[in-house]
Amino acid sequence: MKKLIATTCVMLGLGLSGLFAAPEKAAEPAAGMGKRKKEFTVENKYLILPVRSFAQQGAAFYVSPSGSDTNSGTSPSAPFLTLESAQRAMQSSRSIKTTYLMGGLYQRSATLELSKADSGEAWMALPGQVPVLDGHGSVDTGIKMDGAVNVIIRWLTLQNFQQIGIHANNATGFVLDSNTLKQIASTNWNHSAFEVTGSCRRGRISHNLIEDCGYCGIEVNAVKGDDIAELAIEFNAIYDTMKTVRDGGAIYVMDRGHSEAAVRIANNIIGNYGSHTSKSKAIYLDDTLSNVTVVNNLVWGTGTYCLQYHGGDNCVVTNNIFDMTGTSKLGYYQDASPSANYGMTNNYFVNNIVCSLAKKMPPSLWSFLNESPKPIAKPGELKEVEICRTSGLLATPRCKIESSDGGGACGRGGDDLYRGRSATGEDGRLGVDPRRDFRDGRPLWVPRRETREP
Repeated sequence: MKKLIATTCVMLGLGLSGLFAAPEKAAEPAAGMGKRKKEFTVENKYLILPVRSFAQQGAAFYVSPSGSDTNSGTSPSAPFLTLESAQRAMQSSRSIKTTYLMGGLYQRSATLELSKADSGEAWMALPGQVPVLDGHGSVDTGIKMDGAVNVIIRWLTLQNFQQIGIHANNATGFVLDSNTLKQIASTNWNHSAFEVTGSCRRGRISHNLIEDCGYCGIEVNAVKGDDIAELAIEFNAIYDTMKTVRDGGAIYVMDRGHSEAAVRIANNIIGNYGSHTSKSKAIYLDDTLSNVTVVNNLVWGTGTYCLQYHGGDNCVVTNNIFDMTGTSKLGYYQDASPSANYGMTNNYFVNNIVCSLAKKMPPSLWSFLNESPKPIAKPGELKEVEICRTSGLLATPRCKIESSDGGGACGRGGDDLYRGRSATGEDGRLGVDPRRDFRDGRPLWVPRRETREP
């Protein structure tokens, strides 16, 4: 087991120099790829994080399924019964802005609504305990932040909500970290486990486990005038999404305003995100989303495409592993409609690993849809990648996707990124083999969760 975990960690750049970099900021494009805009750094660098001890600090309110709203709520021995009582207490307090949820089942009959008056609050599980918010299939949304700023939600489990687990709307600076969201029915678009709408600058969705959702695991919908700059979606494990609704993704982000706000999608594990015919993608960069970095993610399982670009520019997809055994094709490359065609310049698909154990590979790894008069340049396909038949590995050295005439620019440079020493010390090509590194359809490792505040 340790050997298998070590091998997989090596493939994602955890400790092997020259294979996959794990930089402090978004990966820089290769020579000749142009400059990126509005880069921003992130705190965490590695997929598997060390477990840190938690030091409880400061005064707080407490809630328990066995508590009472006549209690003071200021100690674990005298907790409130309801979340709403703790909310009112924090709104009234000038100094206490933290509520700890003690372990047990919270039978929810309504959404916990957090407004501007709840800015700066932290809602967290009491360390070592597991609070579960259950919507019983009758409550639409578990928690909604509407206009609240700098809210932290951490270590909670939300299950059996009809449409949305946690919804952030115009909620700048939110942190949604180390939560479990499961069995979210999500019967239509704009209904997902995590739903983000409006201006949510500096939002962070990290270290969460998402399972069993009808639509997207994480959905971000930005329209003209919305600001999603410095949004980070990282270190999440997302399984079994896109089960009933078509045309979405395990991670879906759109920006119809073409704001080119920097967005980072990094170090996520995505497994089973629809079917061959559901128009589902593991990572969906929709409606002119631009200036996004997709790096160090692992995608596996069933779905229609591993990846889709739609109308954006300055999008770099690099250092990822895509297992397309259960998909129709690797990717879908679609320009915007003629009324919103920005050219799709400086998009890259570089230094990724693609593997498949399918008996028959598709004739083309990419599908293309050209809705505007300007043609799309196709990326390098099978003839431009190295095929390792023994492990089902496809290495894509340097492949630029651009919409200028004359075709995509592909080269053989970058092969050294895939050479090195394996976990056993043997020289040679390295790859992820689902027969070796997966068990029961899932990776043998998952991101560890943070156990202290960042």
